[in-house]
Amino acid sequence: MKVIEKAQKLLALAQDESNEAESRNAAIQLARMMSKEDLQIVSGSEMREAEKIVKAAKEAGAKAREEKVQNIFLGGIIGYMLKGKL
Repeated sequence: MKVIEKAQKLLALAQDESNEAESRNAAIQLARMMSKEDLQIVSGSEMREAEKIVKAAKEAGAKAREEKVQNIFLGGIIGYMLKGKL
């Protein structure tokens, strides 16, 4: 089971008020796991902001790769032109 999935299940158990002992144990296990795995609970708005930042970083990376390919291509064309092959 993945760490996030396990954390979600423990959180659900910790919030379940039907069995106080099980809920308390799940909360303790979750706290230990969060400390061990360096996990943090974030709000929905924080998550959306992080997703925006990641998306912008990916787009910037893709644009940089495209520009690099274009520059290499143009450099090749200029090289051929200087050699009189075009």
